[in-house]
Amino acid sequence: MYRSTDYEYEQLCFLDFNSTCGMQLNPDNEWVKAAARLPWQSWETRYAAIFPKKVGNVAKPCRMVLGSLILQLRLGLTDRELVNQLAENPYYQYFIGLKAFQMEAPFVPTLLVEWRKRVNLEFVIKANDVLCDSVPRLYYSKGRGKRRGTLLATQICDATVAPQYIRYPQDTSLLNEAREKLEAMIDWFCEEYDLQKPRTYRKKAHKEYLSFAKSKKPSAEKIRAAVKAQLSYVRRDVEYLDGFLHDGYVPLRKFAENVITIHKLYDQQKYMYDNRLHAVDDRIVSISQPYVRPSSR
Repeated sequence: MYRSTDYEYEQLCFLDFNSTCGMQLNPDNEWVKAAARLPWQSWETRYAAIFPKKVGNVAKPCRMVLGSLILQLRLGLTDRELVNQLAENPYYQYFIGLKAFQMEAPFVPTLLVEWRKRVNLEFVIKANDVLCDSVPRLYYSKGRGKRRGTLLATQICDATVAPQYIRYPQDTSLLNEAREKLEAMIDWFCEEYDLQKPRTYRKKAHKEYLSFAKSKKPSAEKIRAAVKAQLSYVRRDVEYLDGFLHDGYVPLRKFAENVITIHKLYDQQKYMYDNRLHAVDDRIVSISQPYVRPSSR
């Protein structure tokens, strides 16, 4: 059974808390500020839906349950340590919704076990969605003159997709970057193990890429020709590098990671070129950050 009370729907005022013993909380405390920002009322409605029956023992308030679990996760305390801290810290008691400071613990440690079973993953996901919807998305400047009201930032509440500052993933630029990295690896192998440098046509490849990059609006035929040329240069350099590795020459650790990424990048680009496609599963858009994946808007 669950019974909603009036004070759970309204944010407690820190000026009224502990007024009976002549104490007042500091409004700049992090837990006072956090309590003012959290959507307790929206959480209360969803928490009350867990208790369909109107009979039985009355459960603890939603703010006490969720506030205690938030405190425990934030501070990394055990059940018994959390209860002891609640009995000593007025800011923690204010955060979980008590009307005034009390010397006794508001609940026993064993209740936390039951609360964690009750607040399952489905409830946490819904509560997180409510929290994200209640947070302001846009931030504007408070300055004077023309900058007043200027949009400063936008908050993205969906954690499944996050922006990454990478170069626009053009196929030709990715292949050119891969070619340059392969040439640097080949130079290192030749200098480290006193090997003869193979013919890589790096000057010709660089000149062709610059000629293409300077084009403002290249045609589809020109783009395809540039991709084909860069693919041939990358394939040649990959074969040289694979030969060094096959002969037993040990590369640097950073080279090993780039070699794996470039191999996968070449296979993807070759597949898209042969099949005249512009998308592929798990497409690599950055050699330095191979884990980044593009997301369609």
